[in-house]
Amino acid sequence: MQDILRISNMVFHAYIGQENYEQEVGHRYEVDVELYLDLTTAGQTDNIQDTIDVRKVYRIVEEIMMEGDVHLVEAITERIAHAFIEKLNVPEVMVRVRKPNASVGGICDGFEVEVTRTA
Repeated sequence: MQDILRISNMVFHAYIGQENYEQEVGHRYEVDVELYLDLTTAGQTDNIQDTIDVRKVYRIVEEIMMEGDVHLVEAITERIAHAFIEKLNVPEVMVRVRKPNASVGGICDGFEVEVTRTA
């Protein structure tokens, strides 16, 4: 059985991008995370020790988003996914990072990168 612990639309002002102004001024980014794991025990015990604390999930994403020195949304998305596998021993994770109002040479709401990784 596979359950999902999902946190949607975490918002950060981060300094990610190819252009100098993106590295200096920063931009708004939105992050979604889905952790695929068995939540049966937590559902039965009602004990936070039997699940993953969502505050810890948020802190992991925040720490990686604020590191800086990243040029591609693909790279930051990959770093976040691997952090959950390594730090929380999650068997599978999906991470989606959006950059609203991105400069793409035309009109769009933005772009996003989504990756799914397994341990």
